[in-house]
Amino acid sequence: MALYESWTIPVPVLLSVAIGIVGSVGAIVIGHLTLDLYAQIGIVVLIGLAAKNGILIVEFAKERGSTACHCCKLPSTALAIVSVRS
Repeated sequence: MALYESWTIPVPVLLSVAIGIVGSVGAIVIGHLTLDLYAQIGIVVLIGLAAKNGILIVEFAKERGSTACHCCKLPSTALAIVSVRS
């Protein structure tokens, strides 16, 4: 059995990673900070967390048979999923 049956399932995961990168670089630029080693480690950690959160939300939505947007609106769903499966 394939992990992703169509191309529409991994798109939210890829978009969450891309938005995380843009947001972190934007915060560095707006804050007039340097892109030193600590900032680069923080970006790598943020990418990992964004990918994990996106994957868990998509899996949770597949189990419930609903959309990922609907599952994100449930109270503390993402926080509970990440803390239980970590």
